[in-house]
Amino acid sequence: MASQLSSEDLGRLSQHLHGGGTVVAAFDLPTPLTRLYPLAEELQTALAGAQQEELSAQLQASLAQEYRAVQANLAEQVALAFQPLHRLATILGYPIQGQGKVDADHPLRRQPFLFGAWPVIDGFPLQVRATGGLVGVLGPLAAAWTVDDDLQRSRETLRTAQEFGINLLHYAQHRRHLSRLQSADPGTVPPTQPGIDSLQNRLPGE
Repeated sequence: MASQLSSEDLGRLSQHLHGGGTVVAAFDLPTPLTRLYPLAEELQTALAGAQQEELSAQLQASLAQEYRAVQANLAEQVALAFQPLHRLATILGYPIQGQGKVDADHPLRRQPFLFGAWPVIDGFPLQVRATGGLVGVLGPLAAAWTVDDDLQRSRETLRTAQEFGINLLHYAQHRRHLSRLQSADPGTVPPTQPGIDSLQNRLPGE
């Protein structure tokens, strides 16, 4: 990613971030993840079915072990897919803290729309990393914002993708607002004026 940007572009991005701006970097799913996600879903369904039908403990243990292995592989591939984001952050002088994991109380998960899990688009769950104004999104989010010529995506998919987009905009606006407040000259902040119906206005002789 960084190699595709000129030094001038990188300089502007760095200035934008350090000035309270927000940059969203979108990444397509690499081939290993496009194969692992369906496999994980298939194993999860098979394991749930085996437990419900009370199949042999050996079969359940085997399915559970295979599912855990696929989940571990998924985590490794997601980490690899986000490496360009970490390289970009280092170049911009904006290092990612704590691997960029987005906790449950992060504004991207809560404002204005609540997200426990990230949206699932075309069968692939989005992965999100963020530190300050640098946000990385792994998955086909942009595809859900374009015209669906085949009319294959459900209303729920389109709605959750749009709601997450609104969260991104809200987060960027909030960061910009805080940055302006922090950089404002205190002398330019107007003094608080009494309200129209304040007690001061009701005092006799005032």
